[in-house]
Amino acid sequence: MERPQLLAGIPEYWISRGLSEKSRQFAREELNETEERQCECLAQLRDRIAGYAASHPDLKFSRQDDQFLIQFLRARKYDTDKAASLLKKYAKIRNKHRDLFEGGISAESLRQATLPECGAITVLPDRDLRGRRVIVESMVKIDTMMKIEESWKLMFMLLDVLMEEEEAQVNGFVLIQDYLGVSMTQWKMQDSQFSFELEIGFGNTHPARFEEYHLINQSWFFASHKSVLKPFIPAELRQRVHLHAHGPDTDSLHKFIPKSILPEGFAGGNGPPFDWPGGSFADFLHKVLDAWLKIKAWKLGIADHG
Repeated sequence: MERPQLLAGIPEYWISRGLSEKSRQFAREELNETEERQCECLAQLRDRIAGYAASHPDLKFSRQDDQFLIQFLRARKYDTDKAASLLKKYAKIRNKHRDLFEGGISAESLRQATLPECGAITVLPDRDLRGRRVIVESMVKIDTMMKIEESWKLMFMLLDVLMEEEEAQVNGFVLIQDYLGVSMTQWKMQDSQFSFELEIGFGNTHPARFEEYHLINQSWFFASHKSVLKPFIPAELRQRVHLHAHGPDTDSLHKFIPKSILPEGFAGGNGPPFDWPGGSFADFLHKVLDAWLKIKAWKLGIADHG
């Protein structure tokens, strides 16, 4: 089946096409990407998929186009064995949580998510100094404005579309979780959010590379709980999780994320508002939904059983 224009209708200043020269250089030097190696590894990865399909009939890979498979090769620096292992885990997690990945966000949750006062999950319009997309979650608004399961669906919908962007594939993502206003009675919900996103984002099951995970404005009970949990996270992943103290001092966050890209009034930022150039975040989100529906219609990801 011919690959449709999945990003058609989304302005290039919202989701870029192709790679900048800086990102091309990064891909060559850090991800071991060359045109020759890409062609060779794509062929090898398709061979691995054929082997998996023969030995695991419950995992049916309906998408094998270059653009999709390159996501996994870039995520594992063109180590074909590691890319194939990631792809297999990706298939398993999508089958395990099919309703979250394939069900789609409800119309009411989408309406809530696009309200100016919501801000449950937001993608910043500007990237950080390393060219990474920055995603912000307001944990109290996830609890009060939309159900946690719907927030997961929204996150995965965003990732499915944002990973069509080569810049995101090469440079990765940063996630900021804001705990401002979260009460002690909400901690169980927040713990499940943290644990599940750790499994998906840091658990080697998705080609989206979350290179940093920042938890800000934590109350003492959240900070102590996460400090207890942190030693049980694998060492490689533990280095990416950063706990920032509650209060007005945001210098520790700004060591990683420049205040110039953080909206004014948020985490000590002095940058532009959450709205995107040429439209609001709600406009961006509706465009993302249109692209995600194209992905779903084209049967991207893992096909149904049978």
